[in-house]
Amino acid sequence: MDADPFTSLLSLSGDPTRLRNNRNSFISTSSRRRKKKVNGDSMSETIMFSTSSPSPTRCMIKEANEHLQLLHQRVLDLERTVQDQAVALVAKDEAMQTHLREVAEANDAKIAEKERELESYRHQIKTLERVCQEKDAQIEQIGRASCRERV
Repeated sequence: MDADPFTSLLSLSGDPTRLRNNRNSFISTSSRRRKKKVNGDSMSETIMFSTSSPSPTRCMIKEANEHLQLLHQRVLDLERTVQDQAVALVAKDEAMQTHLREVAEANDAKIAEKERELESYRHQIKTLERVCQEKDAQIEQIGRASCRERV
């Protein structure tokens, strides 16, 4: 990054005075851990930046700037990740809506087919009932005719 991280962060924070104050307090009150190897053992040592010295050293400022640059980069990476996830979520939502529409259309088509079959069966039932009634009438006529012949 070529830009000063504090200038970059200025656009995020909005208030240059607050940013300057935060930067100074960060530099003067921050602590960091260093691992030292003493006789093969790993030890942690905390180094506190002194608040009594009026200005931090050039090394402290450089380390703080590097730290802020890394934080800023991490924020950008996370924002990109969130944006990518939002795009993926929108695409997945659209795909699910399309699938839901297709399933609903297929279901409606099946229902329409079953309704046509039901109507066809109802028509067949009416036809068969008429045929039955006609045959019953013929049987009754034949039965009456045979009773007359016997007499």
